[in-house]
Amino acid sequence: MEQLELKLADQNRRLSSLEWQYRYSGENLVETVNRQRLIYGHWDHLFGCWQSRPNENPKETVPNWPIFTVNGTWCDPIDQICTRFNCSQYVFTSKWHRQANAAFAAYFSSIPRPYRSLVGPLGKFQWLALDLIWQCEEFARHLDQELLQNNGHFVCAMFVIADAFNMTRSRRAEFARELLSKNRTDLVRTYTGSDQARSLEKIISSPGNDTQSSEYYSTLVEVMKCPSKAKLVAHNAYITWEKLELLRDLPECLLSSNVLNLSDDDFESTDQLRRISGYLKDLPNHIEQSISQSIKAGGKIENLKSRIHKWEIKLRQLVKFPGSPIASHRLLAPLDSMMASIPIENQW
Repeated sequence: MEQLELKLADQNRRLSSLEWQYRYSGENLVETVNRQRLIYGHWDHLFGCWQSRPNENPKETVPNWPIFTVNGTWCDPIDQICTRFNCSQYVFTSKWHRQANAAFAAYFSSIPRPYRSLVGPLGKFQWLALDLIWQCEEFARHLDQELLQNNGHFVCAMFVIADAFNMTRSRRAEFARELLSKNRTDLVRTYTGSDQARSLEKIISSPGNDTQSSEYYSTLVEVMKCPSKAKLVAHNAYITWEKLELLRDLPECLLSSNVLNLSDDDFESTDQLRRISGYLKDLPNHIEQSISQSIKAGGKIENLKSRIHKWEIKLRQLVKFPGSPIASHRLLAPLDSMMASIPIENQW
C-alpha cells in the first residue's frame, strides 16, 4: 500500500525554490530533492540505500551520517539534509520539514527497536552496522558483546581499516562473517599488512575507548607503520586525537612521551614543535641531533616548554631567509631574516 502525499499547510511564508517529494511504501522510502533521489529499502523488503541521478542507473551507497541518537531514537532528517544533498543555500519550509519527519518516522519504525538501540552509540557507522545485521543476523549478538567490552571501538576501527563503506553488498556480508569468526590480530594484519598488527589490535580493543572518526582510525594505522612511533602509542594509556596528530606531523627526532603529554593542554608548545620540524628541513643534521637530545631529555614539563620555546627562537635566526622578489630602494627595505624588522626611517 502506497502512502499518499500529506496535504499540510505551510506556516513558513519563505518558500524554497527546491523541488522535493517523499513517497513511502512497504518496499521503500523515496526522497527526491532537486532531481536528486535517494531510495531507502524497507527493513522487511531489501534494506539498503541507493542513489539515483537524472539519466543514471541507481547506485548503492552506504550512508555515513547518523540516523539515530545514541539512545536509538531517530534523528531529525533535516539535520543531515546538506550531507545527503547539496542544498545548503536553500530555506527549508515547515511543510517540507513535517513531511520529512513523517516519512522517516514511518521508515525507521520498520527497523526492530533492539537493533536501533544497538547501533545508536556508533554515530556515523550506524547504517553500516545495520546493513551487516540485516545481511548476517548473528552480527547483532557480536556487536552487542563488542559494545559491552570496548564501546564498539574495535568494530568501528575495522569498518575503516577494511574500507567497508566501499565494499559491494555481497562483500559486506562476507566481511560480517569474518568479524564473527576470525582472530582479531589476524583480521588487523589481513587488512593492514602491518608488522604492528598485535599492538594495533590491542589499542583498538582497549576497554573504555569511545568510538572515533574515520580519520582517527586511518591515521592510527599510518602512524603504527613506524616502529618508534608505534612504541610511543603502545606506552600511552589513551591516544587522543591531539596526540595522534602530533605523531603524524612530527619526525621521530622530536617525539617523546613528554611531548605527547603536552598535546592535551599546551597547544602553543605543540605548534612551536611543528614550526621547528619545518625549520629542520633546511638545517644540518648535527643541529637536528642537538635538538632531539634536548627535547627528549627528562625533567619537568615546564623545562620542556622552555627548551621548545628557546629552540624555536634560535632556529628562526639560523634558517636562510628567502630573497626578496622586489628590488630594494630608499622606501623599501626587504626583510633578511625572520627576526628582522623594518627600520622606522625606511617607512613612509
